[in-house]
Amino acid sequence: MWGLSLIDQFIPWQKAFYRPSREVSLQFGIHYDAVDVEGLLPLLHQDILPLVPETIGLDTGREIRIAALPNPIEFILKQLRNYNSITLYGEKNSRGISKKELNINSNPSTKTGLINYFVEYTPDFHVFVDTVAELLGPERIRQGYLYSYDYAGLVDKRRYAGYTYKKGLKTYIDDHREKMVDISDRPGGFCWVKGGFSFRGASDYWFGPAFFELVPKAHILAYPYAISIQEIAPDLVHVKLFESVFGGLRDDEVWVHQTFRDHLGIDQLKV
Repeated sequence: MWGLSLIDQFIPWQKAFYRPSREVSLQFGIHYDAVDVEGLLPLLHQDILPLVPETIGLDTGREIRIAALPNPIEFILKQLRNYNSITLYGEKNSRGISKKELNINSNPSTKTGLINYFVEYTPDFHVFVDTVAELLGPERIRQGYLYSYDYAGLVDKRRYAGYTYKKGLKTYIDDHREKMVDISDRPGGFCWVKGGFSFRGASDYWFGPAFFELVPKAHILAYPYAISIQEIAPDLVHVKLFESVFGGLRDDEVWVHQTFRDHLGIDQLKV
């Protein structure tokens, strides 16, 4: 064990992302009005959902089997009208873990919400992504991301003991005398910015009208190093930084994330 630990010291920490799982997160921050939750109904249509929901998870931690509900849609709408979070779980494995989920939560004080799909990536996934963005539209979307779940877990990891490989890590000792990793220089790291927005490393981004109050639309469209940038609907901009959702840790990809972060002025907008 000592020998393996020594070897790990000479393997770059990014190597842990060499063979990522297929799990990805598609996340949209939205304007949320409890009076208009019916506007989210198209997302629950069986032809749109990227999973076959079996249970509904509630704020309380309780899970209800959908088959036991006389009217699942009305039950879901009631939860959403009351600003209760729900999670639709697909089939679970032998350990009770589902690799397909849809979470919807909201904040009544800010009238905002978050829609998060956690699913396995497939070759035709972009069709689903485009459909969701179109259904939500610029009147709802504040911002959005598509990113690898493993990527986010790695670049945001602070505990030194949680790393498989150690080379290149910048460390410090925290107030509890635990060895931690300084992730402040990782351009793909998550942070909150003004206006209740956030930033994180991703392959794809969406920006709606509310975000343009922070960063003008024309300035976002002028970023020169994306695979593509287009206004896919009036006042809804889609930025594709990488061809693959599993990009982000090669040197050239880190550079793209850094230049995009700098272009948006994220570090000046952080809260």
